[in-house]
Amino acid sequence: MWLQTCVYVQAKKKGPAVGSYRCSYYNNNENHACTHHYIQKNTLSAFVLRDIQIKATLAKADKERMKQQLSAVINISQQNSMKQINKQLKAAETREATIDVNIKRLDEDKYEGNLLENAISQLKQSRITADPASAGAWIVGLDSARPNKKISTRCRVLILWRRRI
Repeated sequence: MWLQTCVYVQAKKKGPAVGSYRCSYYNNNENHACTHHYIQKNTLSAFVLRDIQIKATLAKADKERMKQQLSAVINISQQNSMKQINKQLKAAETREATIDVNIKRLDEDKYEGNLLENAISQLKQSRITADPASAGAWIVGLDSARPNKKISTRCRVLILWRRRI
């Protein structure tokens, strides 16, 4: 039974207001799903309190089992946390490996003569600003500085990739 918010109904007799919860399934489905029914607030409170007392009594009676259950819940949450941390660590290691590979490729391009000396030093020191226009102008400047030796596609990708770091 899904309970709707408390609706206070003034008793026809004189006295305090009586609170009750109505079945929201009945209210939401226009009388087609079930009959009209409700539970009074004090009756619901008594059921909930009794259930809590039963659970507390069982917990006192079987402390060792409760400790094991709580330990299991804590271990599961710790394992989930460790999985998330390991996932983040693996992603960071992958990114670091990608950066290392790209730097090695830059060195290869440098020795092959595809990249100017000042360009490699600027890339290694990450002096490229976050402004896309300046990075684009820098690439055009490299192309015009050495028209017969164009920058490789790898270098262009790395330049644009570094710009977002």
